[in-house]
Amino acid sequence: MVTETRTGPLGCSNYDNLDSVSSVLVQSPENKIHLQGLQSVLPEYLRARFVEAALSYIGCNEEGALVCRNNDCWCACGPDHPHCNCPAVELKAMETSLLQIREAWTLANHDFEESGEL
Repeated sequence: MVTETRTGPLGCSNYDNLDSVSSVLVQSPENKIHLQGLQSVLPEYLRARFVEAALSYIGCNEEGALVCRNNDCWCACGPDHPHCNCPAVELKAMETSLLQIREAWTLANHDFEESGEL
């Protein structure tokens, strides 16, 4: 059985190659609250709706609704947010980080070439 657990948005795919996907709500880096733990303190009549809302919030980047059928889940994105399951903020942060790394390597390479230690 293949299971993936991650924090935040589930990403830009429907994860149909996994047996299950679970998300974790993160209050702080030291204190993770699992959905299962929260379910146990809720009244029975609220549990299913809470899990559905929490997974939609986490998995669809606050901009869509998580839909599950036959053990396959995906984000139903509305016209206002057609890419609701893509973590745009995280992707932009990675892109910025890669650009900074490239600039650092370019500078280090230039300094090495100028040093005459070839």
